[in-house]
Amino acid sequence: MAARAPKIKNTIAMAPPIQQGRLRGIAQMGEKRSCVLPDPPTLDQLGIHGAQIGGWYGLYAPAKLPKEVVAKLHADITSVLARRDIRERCGDRGAELVAGSPEQLAAFVRRESALY
Repeated sequence: MAARAPKIKNTIAMAPPIQQGRLRGIAQMGEKRSCVLPDPPTLDQLGIHGAQIGGWYGLYAPAKLPKEVVAKLHADITSVLARRDIRERCGDRGAELVAGSPEQLAAFVRRESALY
């Protein structure tokens, strides 16, 4: 189905114990540093190139769902993801919201699958 929803990194789960000093972050595997944990460098910044890994979520529906329904769901989901309060709430937790088309999600899944 539709939007590529929050790209969620393990930073969200790891931020509290790192911020509390119970763990020490040594590197981040994302393409850029997290706004939640800006201190640990990325692996790329440490000279380890090509090791970017991030978690992500996609929203799916049955393959035979009518195109009009897919379009309506996509429009509604994209509208919600564009809301300032939603973007801020997710961003505060380190999530990057990306509302792509169903075709973009399919292409992304193909690229990610080829990596692993």
